[in-house]
Amino acid sequence: PPAFMLTQQYRMHSDIAQMVSATFYSNKLTTARVTEEARRHPFPANFVAVRGNEERRGASTSLINEAEANAVVDLVEMLVRQGVHAQSEINVLTFYNGQRALIARKLTAAKLPEVQAISVDSMQGREEDVIV
Repeated sequence: PPAFMLTQQYRMHSDIAQMVSATFYSNKLTTARVTEEARRHPFPANFVAVRGNEERRGASTSLINEAEANAVVDLVEMLVRQGVHAQSEINVLTFYNGQRALIARKLTAAKLPEVQAISVDSMQGREEDVIV
């Protein structure tokens, strides 16, 4: 059967979409005008370097990184406490269930129970204002 490529996206900030388009789609992916107008955040993507070590605890095969989990909670706290975003507008995305559980515990301890820590698989098809 023939293959078709969708060339217009409606979810990501256009700066993020440009990076994805150049990396994976030979610059063929564009952002719909309605999406460009709705997603005007001045910092659509930021990367934070965290020194830490991945480890496995007990018999688990899932990885965790304590330093990374602490940095995530600190960033979420800053966004919420400074009134930049409500807890319900933020999701924390991680690849490993062990890390997801660790971050969820730390978010609860930091009195941020509405912030969801979820796996990449669970995020499929969903949207959120802020992804950490």
